[in-house]
Amino acid sequence: DLTEITRIGDSQHFSNCGKLFVGQIIDLSRLTKLTSIDNGGTFNAVPLAGAILPDSCTKLSTWTFQSNPTTSFAFSAPGITAIPGSTFKECKNLQIVYLDGPFTSIADNAFLSCNSLTTVCFTGTKAQLKTLIANTSSTGNSAFLNIAGALGSDGEYANVISYEDYLKHSNELKSGKKFAIYGYRYCHAVNGGVHTAANNA
Repeated sequence: DLTEITRIGDSQHFSNCGKLFVGQIIDLSRLTKLTSIDNGGTFNAVPLAGAILPDSCTKLSTWTFQSNPTTSFAFSAPGITAIPGSTFKECKNLQIVYLDGPFTSIADNAFLSCNSLTTVCFTGTKAQLKTLIANTSSTGNSAFLNIAGALGSDGEYANVISYEDYLKHSNELKSGKKFAIYGYRYCHAVNGGVHTAANNA
């Protein structure tokens, strides 16, 4: 009975299972006894469009989604507050990441070498997004931090905008402008993640 699973361990458990997960969002939310994904690299190089974890999962290991080749990734983790080091390391094609959860910090190298990243979509409030940015390690996360832009004298980041304002900037998006968006609607993120990944598979 899969619903009895309490942890997903073994390093690189699904590593390189490319054909099994192409363009899919893996939904683990029904595994209500799952408490941790550990030992690193569980979905290494797997072309997922996203992952949904249950409330019960409070531990995520390093390198979990490392080297994912897709262009967008939707991550929902209601029980996770800290995004561990190297979580999205070497996701070189990643352009958009959707974050849905009570995230308050990002550890070293979580977005190392994610040099294609241009957009962060966060379902939380503006204050929560600013806290997340402020608590993101400067080590190996320049791709993520550069999206927010410089912190002005008014205490605001240059590129942090609301979801509503984001919808008004289609021309700027086409020109490659970077945005960190708060108040994003996660249902749109999931649909967008699947659609984008499928079109780039």
